[in-house]
Amino acid sequence: MTQINRHPLLNQAYCVCLAIEKCGASPELTEAVTQASALLRDLDQYIPEADAVSGLDFGQAVYALKQGHKVARAGWNGTGMWLVLDPGSVVSEARPGSVYDKAGITGTFTINGHIDMRTATGEMQPGWLASQTDMLATDWAIVDGGAA
Repeated sequence: MTQINRHPLLNQAYCVCLAIEKCGASPELTEAVTQASALLRDLDQYIPEADAVSGLDFGQAVYALKQGHKVARAGWNGTGMWLVLDPGSVVSEARPGSVYDKAGITGTFTINGHIDMRTATGEMQPGWLASQTDMLATDWAIVDGGAA
């Protein structure tokens, strides 16, 4: 059985299979499902277990974030540091005393999606930004073993 969460490409291929299957039944769609399933099987066979969740580049790390995973770099100095994607939310009203309340924001408003970092001191830092080194690194890893 394919463990689709062990690599972003396996998860992506699985999602393609599901999307094709939702289209209904026809000879063409049956052929598409067959080909997509073969791709998933081949990816599962050729993506080594040892590299399944480490040695990722920045693009793969961002994709993993979008799939609900926590990611981190081996090259970071602090221990216990990782990133998570906050997809954002719609807030019906500002919490009394919050910065939004103090800024006079009233009614419904949207907090856009952003990447948050768990720092080495265990705090959550919203709005993490990648450095040039982070974007070019190939030592990214999925650190949660499954979708968050």
